[in-house]
Amino acid sequence: MAGSKLALDPATDISFLYSRSLPFHPNAMTFMASFHDGQQIAETWYSIGGGFVKKEGEESGGSTSAQLPFPINIADDLLHWCRKTGMSIHEIVMENEAVVAPETATRKGVLDICRSCGSVTYRGCHSEGMLPGGLNVKRRAAALNKEADRRETI
Repeated sequence: MAGSKLALDPATDISFLYSRSLPFHPNAMTFMASFHDGQQIAETWYSIGGGFVKKEGEESGGSTSAQLPFPINIADDLLHWCRKTGMSIHEIVMENEAVVAPETATRKGVLDICRSCGSVTYRGCHSEGMLPGGLNVKRRAAALNKEADRRETI
């Protein structure tokens, strides 16, 4: 099917099932394509945090059931470990990440996210017109950015 063109009408061909949650992680999407010959192809993808996504069934170099040195489920858990060990937040997080990925890969991933955030922020602060999505919401960031720049020069 690679390279084939498919007819797609988003209004009728895309269904969002907001009330359903997938078992592995609530931030998930299943993409399913149904073809005229009856064939169907489906893939489920999970947003696993930090800007990373994982395809269902795909090995990620680490195990989702790995024993973390500092288990964290809520923000208070992170604060607990910081107080108990004297380590900073980033040190605790890096120790946990080291269980599932080498430090170099984690650092590269974080830098990629930072670059992407910077690029998106810059574009947002310098783009005028309407936001995408069809709701006709006027972009405001560029005007606010210009006003902030004007105030700094006064």
